[in-house]
Amino acid sequence: GADAITSSGFYNKVGSLAICLLASSLGKKVYVCSHSLKFTKDKVKIEVRDSKEVLAKSLRGVAVLNPAFEFIPKQFVEAFISEKGVTTLNNL
Repeated sequence: GADAITSSGFYNKVGSLAICLLASSLGKKVYVCSHSLKFTKDKVKIEVRDSKEVLAKSLRGVAVLNPAFEFIPKQFVEAFISEKGVTTLNNL
């Protein structure tokens, strides 16, 4: 899945990049299935959630960044599949 798809890659939940990196290192292809409404030319703002979701109390000298989404570059995706068919970002 994808939360947003741009010409340079896609945005999805944190952890998606790790899966794509692992697949790439194993020589496996990654396909993203998503509705075509997720394709956008707009700038995507990544939601950053409260650090208390990660750490119950603050620790001196420790800063917590808690993004809900991350960007995955297009080189890690073989193709995108939507109700409009199969495409690569190079074809957009």
